[in-house]
Amino acid sequence: IRRLNAVRQRLKASEPENCSIVFLANEFGFYCPSHFTRDYKAMFGELPSETLAKHYKS
Repeated sequence: IRRLNAVRQRLKASEPENCSIVFLANEFGFYCPSHFTRDYKAMFGELPSETLAKHYKS
C-alpha cells in the first residue's frame, strides 16, 4: 500500500511527457506492469495513466 501511494504521489507531481509509468513503477519495486496496473486500479479506481493526465497542471 505504501509503495502504491508513493507511486501515486509521484504521478501527481510529474509532467506526462516526461514521465514513464513503467520506469516509475520499477523504481518502487513493481516489476510486472500488468500486476502494477491491476493493483493500482483496484486501490485508486483509475489507471496510473489517468492519474498522470488528471493531476498535471500546465
